[in-house]
Amino acid sequence: MPEQTAARGRSTPSLESLTKAELYELASDADIAGRSSMKREELIKALAAEQRQHQAAS
Repeated sequence: MPEQTAARGRSTPSLESLTKAELYELASDADIAGRSSMKREELIKALAAEQRQHQAAS
């Protein structure tokens, strides 16, 4: 999977390669609601959706 731009605007490896703590930090930066109760897979889905929305708005 190609590199993706994280919520902070830095280039990062694919979401799947990140730890839950790293995903949580990105979700916090993106202000994703409910992130504290999300499992790793849920964080990945929420972050991917956020990235798609951000790209569509650009």
